[in-house]
Amino acid sequence: MSAYNATTPTSLKREYLPNDIVDFSIQMKPGRSMVPGSLRLSGSLNTQVLTVAGTYRDLKITDHVHMDPFAGVHSLIRSVNTSVNSATVENTNLYNRYVAMNRQANYDLATLNSSSLVIPELCGTTNNIMLMGNDVVDGQKTIAFSCLLMNCLNQASTALPQSKFGNIQISLTLADAIEAFYSDLALASKVLDASGAFSGFRYKLFDLQLNWTELIGGSASQEVIMPVKNVYQQSVQNETSYLNVTAPAMYNSLSMSFIEQSKVNTVFNNNLLCEAIKGIDLNGGGVEILINGSETPIPYELKTYQELAQNYLLSLNGNPGKNSIMNAVLYGENTFGIGFQLLTSSYDRLAVQLKFNAEAYGNVIRPYDCFIYTNSFISL
Repeated sequence: MSAYNATTPTSLKREYLPNDIVDFSIQMKPGRSMVPGSLRLSGSLNTQVLTVAGTYRDLKITDHVHMDPFAGVHSLIRSVNTSVNSATVENTNLYNRYVAMNRQANYDLATLNSSSLVIPELCGTTNNIMLMGNDVVDGQKTIAFSCLLMNCLNQASTALPQSKFGNIQISLTLADAIEAFYSDLALASKVLDASGAFSGFRYKLFDLQLNWTELIGGSASQEVIMPVKNVYQQSVQNETSYLNVTAPAMYNSLSMSFIEQSKVNTVFNNNLLCEAIKGIDLNGGGVEILINGSETPIPYELKTYQELAQNYLLSLNGNPGKNSIMNAVLYGENTFGIGFQLLTSSYDRLAVQLKFNAEAYGNVIRPYDCFIYTNSFISL
């Protein structure tokens, strides 16, 4: 027998704005267990643009305002902190980027535009139409959403019994609007020279709720394994870069994505773009990983984008039959990444050597931000 449950933020507000921290507290009744994969955040979203006159107005279809098609409404969440019995078990910064990477590994664009699972999350290439709104809340045009949180509780190996998970705290830090939204209009577009021109965004969230399903029963003796993510940010500024991190306890893969620094937090570029590094397959290019300075799971340099895509997909436990990472057109533009699936280990020093031929950029080096996620796990 199952029961549906819901809770509102501990500090109720009429509306939630960019950079707000939204806290939820869950206290299950004795003898019950939370069902993994049932924890969802729901609410309503209003999006506006900042005009060049300094005022805000509702979206128009000609604004072409989108969220990342893979992350959808997850784009609004910068970080997720999960605590159990007052102890932090996961603190995922750059959560929205990780969701985009994970979705690229498990969905193609056609599925994103039609799946009943991700459409309520405002995913897909047509979310600019969804953002226009189909309802009015508090006098403002809104669109309802419901998203499956990609945190450790939802990805647990088995049900979460109250005897172990008696007090759960989930804290969401909302992203700045420029992190979450972008317009695909060209900078030189005549639309932007008209009276409707805009230079920024803002959003409001209404009626936030956290929903989940509980089952009767659950054994306190059964081990619960939960995956957690750790993120590090570095930069690529030369033809040869060494990206180094020290992995946490019990990790089994490493995944990284890139975006050109000049495109970060700009109105006309997707801030969650997983941009391709060009020239890896040219003379002198290649990618290699070293563990503790000498060991490597792949005893040769990766010099083809197909091999890079395949290893990146494995690092995210992606779906080989339906994903966007293995699509040659997409990974050449906006679903590129570098990753390796590794043997389970702990506290290793991981170094990825990235080499590319600057001729691919006309011999002008473009600085990139690199976001490195180590996929770890804990047990309770």
